[in-house]
This record gives sequence, C-alpha cells and structure tokens, in this order.
Amino acid sequence: MAFRILVVEDDAATRRGLAQLLTGAGYEVTETASMTDALSLLSSQTPDLVITDLRLAEFNGLYLAAVNPQRIPVIIVTGYADRGLEAEARELGADFLLKPVKPSQLLGVVERRLPVTENGESFSLARRWPRRRLTSELSARVDDTFVRILDVSYGGLRFIAKRDASVLSKPSFRITFPKAAISVPVRVVWQQDSESNRLCGATVPDEWQLHWRHLVDSVA
Repeated sequence: MAFRILVVEDDAATRRGLAQLLTGAGYEVTETASMTDALSLLSSQTPDLVITDLRLAEFNGLYLAAVNPQRIPVIIVTGYADRGLEAEARELGADFLLKPVKPSQLLGVVERRLPVTENGESFSLARRWPRRRLTSELSARVDDTFVRILDVSYGGLRFIAKRDASVLSKPSFRITFPKAAISVPVRVVWQQDSESNRLCGATVPDEWQLHWRHLVDSVA
C-alpha cells in the first residue's frame, strides 16, 4: 500500500508539478490550495506526510507543523529565504526547502521523513515491493564508475557511489552487472549525500521487469 502525501500549495502549476513527481514515484497524493481544506484533510484522512508552501492566503504554512497532534512529518517548500522562519520550522520538527527544489532533493527528504514499517525499514520510493538483502555478491558499474549495491527489490535498488561521479548528475542511465552479463536502465528518484559518497534510490522501467526480477531472484 502506497504512503499518502498531502500537498498544500496555492499555485496551481506548482501544485500539479509536485503531485506528478510524487505520483510518479509511487505515492498516493491529495492536493489542495486551501489551508482550511488541509486542516480538514489532516483530521479525516491522516496522511503520512505533508508538503506545504510557506506563504498561503489564510495561514502561514508553519501552522500545519504547529497544529499537528498526530505529529505528521511536514516539509515546507518556499521561495523565501528567511533564517528566522527556517529556524522556527526546524524547532517545530519540519524540513525547510528553498525553491527551486531539485526533484531528487525533495524525494530524498520525503524518503527520510516517512514513517518506518513494522520491520524497522523506511519506505523507499522504489519499494512498492519489500527490499531484499543480497545473498551473493553483485558487482556493478555505471560507465567506468563502480557502485556498491546495498539492496534490491522488484521495483528497483539502492546503491552508493562517489559523490563526484559525473554520471550521478544524470536522471537516468544504465547500470551494468558484469557477472550477470546484463545492463539495466534505471531512473534515480532520490539522492542523499554524505561527506564523500552519495546514496541513491532508483527504479527500473516496467519493460525491463522480467529481466530485473530474474536478476533479483538470483542474488537476493
């Protein structure tokens, strides 16, 4: 079952863009331009996460983080750089992102803020299926860059590469698995940086599912 995300944004084009991005990543999305409607939806539908603009007609977006008895994670996306408001958002437990936000950045924060499942794992954008640990070594590379596969699912995979790998600037590329003699196209849906590495979550196109599932079953 997909996680549910409430998008609160009074600009119609921005709201549609966010909804398309999140729906494409496997989430169930409810949209509204109204803070009043958002408050009603919070009590009636209880989404798993809220993404809201900061400056709305009726209330400041911080209001959703402040009046939040269910402690639903809130991500504030705004075009206004204000350190005071950012500090207030952090104090309320909300993330504060400045527009324009890269899709991979937003999806990475969504991944991090979603609740954990009963087995202690966080929900992955590639995970309409459970993650599976590797039972045998799975070496992989992208062009001349070697990547370390963390885990796989029928929907995709998570992997780590060096932050400075030029291929990571592309939204889509092919990952080659030499031992399996297969090269699979993937689409990166979120990224999270550490000091020297980058953790990525990627999905595999539907037309490659037969080949990909065979590979997953052979290594996990």
